Amino acid sequence: MGVEIARDREKRTLELKQTAYIEKILKQFGMIDDEGQPTHGNATPLAENTKLSREDCCGGDPKKKAEYEATGVDYPSGAASILYAALVTCPHLAFAAKELCKVMSDPGPKHVKALKHVLKYLRANRHLGLKYHARDYMNSLHMEYQLADLIIEAYADASFGDDPDTRRSTQGFVAKLCGAAVAWFSQGQKSTSLSTAEAELICLADAIKEILYMRDAMRFFGLPQEDPTTIYEDNQAVVATAYNPGKNHGKLKHVAIRTHRVQEEVRLENIDVQWTETSKMLADILTKALGKKQFQKLALAILGHTCFSDEM
Repeated sequence: MGVEIARDREKRTLELKQTAYIEKILKQFGMIDDEGQPTHGNATPLAENTKLSREDCCGGDPKKKAEYEATGVDYPSGAASILYAALVTCPHLAFAAKELCKVMSDPGPKHVKALKHVLKYLRANRHLGLKYHARDYMNSLHMEYQLADLIIEAYADASFGDDPDTRRSTQGFVAKLCGAAVAWFSQGQKSTSLSTAEAELICLADAIKEILYMRDAMRFFGLPQEDPTTIYEDNQAVVATAYNPGKNHGKLKHVAIRTHRVQEEVRLENIDVQWTETSKMLADILTKALGKKQFQKLALAILGHTCFSDEM
């Protein structure tokens, strides 16, 4: 599978990474030589606020087709390779992979530039991987280590109506265990939301399905989650709706099934929905192309290399 395992028994850490696999991709696209040089590259996978559009596909346009072919880049292969890394050890690449893959069937010259941007980021960050900490694991919102049993913490977020072609929203979810991500997704929603609250609620409902599966898996391995699993949200309306069946009923009655599902899991004490500010929303990295400072802060927190302090 191309996954390398680095164990530090003294520090009680376990790191999963795909350095050799990523270097293979970079060599395929001429980004590094046989000695693995150079090491410089981009600070983020995509430039801030980048959104790929199907309007930039070749679409049978001979001029665009010729320009794309002149690049000599096998775009579908590159996008699929990045997607594999994003699915296995690189959750911080999930949004970029989602954007690249949505135009895989008919890429244009502008999409090739975006692909190269991601590859240049990988060139400088190919050694990054998921770093897990044994028991005394890091909580993303606090600097101190927690002496506790294995507890899942999760984040769900949505970017309202951001797809330039469909105006559908992008949703992101990440769950952490032992300080690093163990489950995540970045995907376009299947329907068009009418408000930010609706987009966030749809995302939360999908996140709950992932969490319930994880809770069952933990129970199977003899590590039941005795307390509700906390899912952090940065939308106050959604948090209020989760705990108040009458809240926002008129505005959200067209998504009543999802609303009731969220409220039911809260009532059963399987889920605890809590608000957190956007700057600490880890799933934000899975819904949009962020600037350098915020991207790096969230990426390192998701991967388990750093954590947030209350002052951040």
